[in-house]
Parts: sequence; C-alpha cells; structure tokens
Amino acid sequence: LFLGGSQGAKAINEFALLNAPKLTKQGIKITHICGPNSYEQVRFFYQELGLLDKIELFAFHNNITEVMHRADLC
Repeated sequence: LFLGGSQGAKAINEFALLNAPKLTKQGIKITHICGPNSYEQVRFFYQELGLLDKIELFAFHNNITEVMHRADLC
C-alpha cells in the first residue's frame, strides 16, 4: 500500500512509480492512494509503464482502515 498525505505524497508517489515495475514482476499487488491533485499524472505514468491494469489506483479512499487491513505492507 502506497499512501501519502500532503507534503509527503509527492515523494511517495515518485517512489511508487519508480518501484512498481519491479514489485509487480515479483507478483506483489499494489494499492496506491496518490491524492486527488496527483491522480491524473500518476495514472498517466502507470499507463505509460503498462501497469495500470495491474494495480489499484485511487485518488482518495473513504475506508483507509479496510485498505490497510488488506495490505501486507504499508
């Protein structure tokens, strides 16, 4: 689970995009909540990487507890 808030979101989004290809090749499922201001840009980069259909991408999620419960690593 990649989840960043306000000031830390940019660094986490960049880290997620940089590491997503390696992680998905290893069979790791990614959930990324990138923030509403970054959603279109992050979505574009995942699409360019050919990973958009292999991850769960959200601008915002109403139930963070449920998302965190499903994750093995946050």
